Amino acid sequence: VAVQRALDECREVFFPEGTYLVRDTLRLKPNHRLFGEMWSVIDLAADSAGFQEPSSRKPLLYIPDDPDAALTLCHLRFHLQSPGGIAFDWRAGEWSMLIDSTTYTESRTQELNWRISGRGGGLFENAWNPGVSGDGLEITSTGPTWLYAVQQEHYRGTAVILRGARNLVALGLQFETSPRYVLIEDSEDITIFQTIAGNWTAPVPAMIEVSDSRNVALLNSGITNCEAVIREQPHGWIAGPSSPDRSFAYWPVWIAR
Repeated sequence: VAVQRALDECREVFFPEGTYLVRDTLRLKPNHRLFGEMWSVIDLAADSAGFQEPSSRKPLLYIPDDPDAALTLCHLRFHLQSPGGIAFDWRAGEWSMLIDSTTYTESRTQELNWRISGRGGGLFENAWNPGVSGDGLEITSTGPTWLYAVQQEHYRGTAVILRGARNLVALGLQFETSPRYVLIEDSEDITIFQTIAGNWTAPVPAMIEVSDSRNVALLNSGITNCEAVIREQPHGWIAGPSSPDRSFAYWPVWIAR
């Protein structure tokens, strides 16, 4: 209640280093600017109402559905202990940004960590998002969206899903130990530079799987312990050497118009 009161009353809110335990969604405004001290943790209690179902999409942070929003979050950590819910469904537009911030979850039943949807976009820089939920990040937005040094690690399903996404540029995506890293479906105008991944438990079929998408450029991608770097459908194209062991497979350029 105290945190929400501060958000209601102030455009800029500073969270000194520490843990802030909350039990319900924090509602943000389009022009909010939130800052922490790197170890400033917004911690959702495990027994929070509405976050108990694994399929729940109730967010820890409510992000306004506003393409003109200038929302800024910086140096914050968002921690979910609950069986369900998500960190946030990012729907603020291209003038917004998430900088040096982390989302992480402890639930193996949770289906998804966080989303970018609607007309959501903006700059996401240096975001380390480890978790053991089913999927990590789902992007269905029309953007424009820029991802720089975003790390999605240790998911039981797919680390990043682009489904119907548009106008996205990503540089320096990094993954570790998930059965599938990047799935691109029915998406358009997607450019991904310098993706790297490693799986130390079992080989994965491909680092990036593409289906029914247009204007996709994938450049300088490398992975260990995989069978291929890129697989595409419906044409069945495969890019990158078959390498189903712990050696390194690399593919410099792949472009589909």
